[in-house]
Amino acid sequence: MKKIIVAIDGYSSCGKSTIAKQLAKYAGYRYIDTGAMYRAVALYVLAESRKSKVESQEDVDFDDRIPKGKFTKWYGEVQSCIFKGVHYEMRVLTPDDYEFLIQDYHEYLPGTEVGMLVRPEDIQIMHKEHHIYNHFEGEVLKNGKVRFLDAEWEVLEQQIEGMEAGEKVEVLVPFRSIDLQDYEEEGTLSGEVHFILFKGNHYHLTIRTDEGHDLYVNTNDVWDDGDRVGIVIPKKEILIRPASGLKE
Repeated sequence: MKKIIVAIDGYSSCGKSTIAKQLAKYAGYRYIDTGAMYRAVALYVLAESRKSKVESQEDVDFDDRIPKGKFTKWYGEVQSCIFKGVHYEMRVLTPDDYEFLIQDYHEYLPGTEVGMLVRPEDIQIMHKEHHIYNHFEGEVLKNGKVRFLDAEWEVLEQQIEGMEAGEKVEVLVPFRSIDLQDYEEEGTLSGEVHFILFKGNHYHLTIRTDEGHDLYVNTNDVWDDGDRVGIVIPKKEILIRPASGLKE
């Protein structure tokens, strides 16, 4: 009987090789690690290209295709490249010793010279690091909730003690206290990931709600630009103070 080719695919570290080896042994098939094959070919091509000074496709400069002055441009060398399960995370050092941490679905090996383009609409001015709260304008409601971000939120009773319905308040929510859900219907609000900034030990996200409000989230979870999310804020994390209160 003619043997068929069986290919096993899946996420990183999900057990592909383990299952494939067991299946090959059971069925009497030859086990081939295609990942090792690809890495071996890539290593050979990289070594040969360095010897002959021939640039690979990743190193081609596309400046001639970019209108002058439309983008901010840097050039640098990849220092490290780590696969994060969904994307590659690369550290790039420029000749002026500026360091960039970049996430991309394409792998660029250490030593590769790359050009980096930053579009003006992707540049965002962030709060100074000592700011850790989102600030919103809110209103106390008759049902004991507080309305802000065009939604009604439950809060601890002591937060609005002595306040009257209709009273304007200032709402503070720590960046770290906002929970993002994979399914947007599980949130009080829904929106999408609008901007991502890696800060060394966490990601600082800008989430834009469907109503057009921006809020900032610090998280260790990996999200991609454009991801749809549900937004949850636990009531114990919502701080309420009179609108006349001094700002942080």
